[in-house]
Amino acid sequence: MATLTPKIQVCFSNTCKFTINDITGINSTENPNAYKNSIVPNGVEVTEWNTGVFLIRKYGSTEDLFTLTTVEAGSGFTLYPGEATPNMPLGEFTFNQPDGVYDVIYTGTLLNGHTLNTYTNTILVHCKANACIDKLASNYAKNPSSDNLDKLVLANSLFQGAIALFSCNKVQNAEKVTKMLNRICDINQDCGCN
Repeated sequence: MATLTPKIQVCFSNTCKFTINDITGINSTENPNAYKNSIVPNGVEVTEWNTGVFLIRKYGSTEDLFTLTTVEAGSGFTLYPGEATPNMPLGEFTFNQPDGVYDVIYTGTLLNGHTLNTYTNTILVHCKANACIDKLASNYAKNPSSDNLDKLVLANSLFQGAIALFSCNKVQNAEKVTKMLNRICDINQDCGCN
């Protein structure tokens, strides 16, 4: 029996839409526990998913904020193509949560006795902050006052700080800084980021 270790790519836009792609790829010595297809005989076929569910939760929480069923047992429903490819889009969605740190989980079951390793990752979502900073920059360009510059510099500094903290695995600190940035954007509601 084979083992599948899914790899998922979640990409956010400034408009808080995000795409989910299964980038597990095709089985090879460099990429074991991946999919097989008509050319590569080893691995798990995409048609061997029994159930599949993609979840987004606030960091450290068990409450599902976003759920996507990718495969539903017995119904024939699947978001997967008939044969594996290196990049399989599973959909584009709108994210209606505040910026911050989130856990991404992809789990399910496989047919024919195959084993599925659950995919788990932590991501920093900052699409609203991007829109806020863009708008603050636009406001400063239209009216280059010291007040507009201060707002822009503060927001951008917090934004860069949150990214740096997250990159250094300081997840709780990144979450705190992101909350401060969210408050600044909320205070400046004319920034067009809500």
